[in-house]
Amino acid sequence: MKQVKQSSKAHIALPFLCLFCMAAIGALVFWMSGGTISLAQPQAAEASSQDEQASSSENSGTTSAAGFFLERTIFIGDSRTHGLSTYGYLPEDRVYAVDGSNQQTIQQQAFIDMGDGRLKTIGQALAISKPQNVLLAFGINGLPSLDETTFLEEYRNLVSIVKKSSPQSKIYIQAILPVSSAQELNVPKMSNRRIDAFNALLKEYAQQEGYVFLDFSDALKNNNNALASQYDAGDGLHFNSTAYQRILAELTRLTENS
Repeated sequence: MKQVKQSSKAHIALPFLCLFCMAAIGALVFWMSGGTISLAQPQAAEASSQDEQASSSENSGTTSAAGFFLERTIFIGDSRTHGLSTYGYLPEDRVYAVDGSNQQTIQQQAFIDMGDGRLKTIGQALAISKPQNVLLAFGINGLPSLDETTFLEEYRNLVSIVKKSSPQSKIYIQAILPVSSAQELNVPKMSNRRIDAFNALLKEYAQQEGYVFLDFSDALKNNNNALASQYDAGDGLHFNSTAYQRILAELTRLTENS
C-alpha cells in the first residue's frame, strides 16, 4: 500500500512540474524578445497579399499594353527581321523572313511553314493569318543591286501582294537601319548616307500611299551616323540582342496609339 501511495503522489506532481517548465520557458522567450511578443495579424497579411496581386495585375496590364502592337503584327523582312525570332523576342509564326532577301526576291518564294506540310509564299500565308498589322522591313540587301526606280517599284509590288492577300491589314514600312563604319568601307553602296537617301524615298512613298513609316534609325546610331558598337553583332551588318531590345522598345513607342 505504501508503494501505491508514493506512485499516486508522483503522478499528481508530474503535471504541475510540466506546467512549471512551460511557464519558465515562456518567461525566458519573453525576456529574450525584449519583452514584446508579436502575433501574426491575418488582416494585415491578407492586405499585403492583395497588394501583391494588384501589383502583379498592374504589371501584367502594362506588359499587355506595351505588346499590343507586337502581338497583332506579322513582321516581313530579311535576316535583320529574322533576328526577332532567332533571339526569341517574337514567335516564329509572326516573323516571315528570309536571310539575304530583298523586297524583290522574297515575293514569290515559298518558305513559310503553317503546319500543313506545304511551304507557302507571303501572299498565301497572309491570306490565312490575316493579321491586324503587317510590318515590312526591307532595303539593306537591295541597296547594292537596285537603283532607286527599281527599288521603289519592287516595294510597291510587295505591298500589292500584302494588300491583295490581307486587305484589312494596316501596313507599316520600317526605315532601313544603319550599318557600321567598317561595313560602309567594305560595301560602299551600303553606306549610311545612301541608306538615309533611300529612307527618304520610302518615307515619301509611304506618306503618298497612306502607310505608316516607322523611322527609329537614329536610336541605333553613334555620332558618326553609323551603327553604334553596342548594337553590332560583330559583322557591322547584323544586330545583337541589345539592339533587338531597343528596336522593340522603339516600335512600341512609335505605335502605342495604333
